[in-house]
Amino acid sequence: MTPDRPIRRTTRRGGFTLVETLAAVGVLVLLTGLVASAVSRLGSARETSRAHARAWASADRAAQMVQRSVLQTLRRQDLSRTRLVIRDGGQGEEARDSIYMLARGLEPVRSVSDPAMESDGGEFEVGYRIMESLDGPSLWRRLDMAFDEYQDAGGVATEVARDVVSFSVLAGDTEGLWASWDSDQLGLPHMVVIEVRTRTPDGKGSATARRVASIPRVFALPTPSQAQAAGGGP
Repeated sequence: MTPDRPIRRTTRRGGFTLVETLAAVGVLVLLTGLVASAVSRLGSARETSRAHARAWASADRAAQMVQRSVLQTLRRQDLSRTRLVIRDGGQGEEARDSIYMLARGLEPVRSVSDPAMESDGGEFEVGYRIMESLDGPSLWRRLDMAFDEYQDAGGVATEVARDVVSFSVLAGDTEGLWASWDSDQLGLPHMVVIEVRTRTPDGKGSATARRVASIPRVFALPTPSQAQAAGGGP
């Protein structure tokens, strides 16, 4: 008989080879890079979205405020008691127009602690224009009591919207749109087109808001006291 031969057993050692380890490390580095890039893009997109939201909120607030003032423009048959002036300050993205009007409102020009001391109210001079501030260009509003000694001057100026880089105002009538207007020579326009462009200081957000304010062609009737002062009443 043939003597029994010893059985040789081979065992495979556990673990990874050097090539497998390097491949795993490469895949891990690649995945880490992809995740980091995705997170970075997400953060950048979030910042851009916030910047656009800030720019839009500022532009829309400014356009809406100017529109509301135009809608409150005084309309009287006596044009000496009515005024709307648009001054052309350029066109395009660098427009720096200004608008001035006599308007009716409820808020006081100057805030006071005692309501009984509020003498301001009723009819105002209202003006809007871009001015430079510490944080960059902003839209400012000037309020003053109407029919005082100094027209289109004085009053209280307040910053109403930041990041405003362009402010365009056009007057419209039956013949078209006009870059400048003065109601003393032309009467009141039929409408005013307002465009406000904003850009955040970091340049990531920008927006453009447009509003149209129609001015009715119906003039306000004089009050009994005004009619009496003009000799038309008892």
